[in-house]
Amino acid sequence: MARETKVLIVAALVSPFLFYGWVQLWPSSEPISFIMLKLAALYMAIGFVLVAASDLAPDRTGFPFVASLVVGITAIPAGLVAFNILYSAVVAIHLSIAVFGTLAGGMLAHRISKKQARREIEFIPFDEEYRAALSEIYLNSRRETFYWVSPEEFQPEDFAKDTEGETLLIALYRKRPIGFISIWRQDNFIHHLYVDSRFKKLGAGKRLLTEGLKLISRPARLKCIIQNEDACRFYEKLGWRKENSGTDPQAGAYNTYLLE
Repeated sequence: MARETKVLIVAALVSPFLFYGWVQLWPSSEPISFIMLKLAALYMAIGFVLVAASDLAPDRTGFPFVASLVVGITAIPAGLVAFNILYSAVVAIHLSIAVFGTLAGGMLAHRISKKQARREIEFIPFDEEYRAALSEIYLNSRRETFYWVSPEEFQPEDFAKDTEGETLLIALYRKRPIGFISIWRQDNFIHHLYVDSRFKKLGAGKRLLTEGLKLISRPARLKCIIQNEDACRFYEKLGWRKENSGTDPQAGAYNTYLLE
C-alpha cells in the first residue's frame, strides 16, 4: 500500500475526533465568525500535515484535492454531533471550510515539497542502466508533444537510433530519470531535449539546457517544430533567436534557432 494511501486512511479515522475535541475547547461566548476562522486554520494545518507526511512526488498534484475531500466528508458527523446541526445550509458551510481549508494547507505543503524536489535533481552523463527509462520518456514525450502525428510513427527503438554518436546528459530525481538532453558536439547542435511531462514544473528542462551548453562552444544551434509553440517560446525566452526554417518529413515545419 502506498504511503499516501496509508496517510489518507489515518486522516479519515482521526480527523473527526480531532475536530470534535477542538470544538469542545472553544468558549461558547466566541462569535461565530471567529469560530469559523479557527476552524479554517485547523483544516489548513491538517492539510499541510497530510501532504508533508505523504512525501509526495512532484507529479502527484491531485493528492491535496483528494485529501481535502476525504477529510471534509469524514468530518461531517463530528460537526453534526458537536453543534447539534440538522440544517443543510450550515452543514454545507462546515463542509466547505473543511474541504477548502484542507486543500489550501495541502497545496502549500506540496508547493514547498516541489521547491525541495528542485534541489534534489542531479545531472549525470549517460549510463546504460537508464536506457530503457530514457527510451520510454522519449517515446511518450514525442507522442504527447507531436499530437498531430500518428502515434505509430514513434517507436521505443527510436531512442537508440536517434541519439547514436551523441553526448547525453540525464536529469535524475531520487535516482529516477526524468529527462535528458542529447548533443551533436561536432556542430554544437542541441538535438534532443525532453522531460517527463509529470516533472516539467521543476525547471529540469532549463537546467538540462544550461548543463548541455557547457559542453559546446558558440554559436550553438537547435531545431524546434513550429507547431510546438510552448517549446519555441521556451527557447526564445532564453535568448535563442530564429535563424532559418525548414520542414521535417515526420513532424512538419521547424525553425532553426541560434545562440551566440
